[in-house]
Amino acid sequence: MRTIHIEHLPTYASITVEIDDDWKNDLNQSVNSVMKANLMFWMEGGDRIDYANGNIEQAYLKMLCEESVRIMAGLNCGPIGLISEFENREGWSPVNGDYGIRISQCEPPEFNGDQDYLIKEVPS
Repeated sequence: MRTIHIEHLPTYASITVEIDDDWKNDLNQSVNSVMKANLMFWMEGGDRIDYANGNIEQAYLKMLCEESVRIMAGLNCGPIGLISEFENREGWSPVNGDYGIRISQCEPPEFNGDQDYLIKEVPS
């Protein structure tokens, strides 16, 4: 079991993920196969893999963190709520460990007043 921490730098949101490299399903597919299937469900899945220089795990973890930030921003939830949101989410395998991937910790995004904002008047 490996533990990986992924942080979204602009908002300080993060997730900690446990990956079981020994996990296999009934069809003898690996956790890496699950990650690739999740990536390829989406139109930009191949592009994400390309941007990660062919590293499926890195592409998947970035996408997982991105989706987690969206969920946490909307629900302000902890790990249990976040895991629950992925249970029936289209295009995603559960992240409760059943598929070799488990979110063990998370920190919701922070939107502080000291972040950069662009404010401009729109002409009428």
